Amino acid sequence: MVIQITSVRMEGGEGHPYITAVNWSNPREGQTGTYTMAELVDLIENQDGSAYITDGSRTSWMGIIETPTTKYVRAVADGAWTDDLLYIPRS
Repeated sequence: MVIQITSVRMEGGEGHPYITAVNWSNPREGQTGTYTMAELVDLIENQDGSAYITDGSRTSWMGIIETPTTKYVRAVADGAWTDDLLYIPRS
């Protein structure tokens, strides 16, 4: 499944590791929902899914960052990690 992340929920601080959940839509299927960060990582890693954000002119796809204690997603655009995910609306 391919989803567009439409907003993020953050708790406990700023930055990618503090994103706890995302709201998403699947424009092709007309579906919407919420995933925890763990569910989003699982979708990408284990369910052959993908996620992106877009501002209408530029699209950034999500990649997975793995630290010794956690995994989370971060946007990749033009082959480089970006902070684009931090600039979409908060929920």
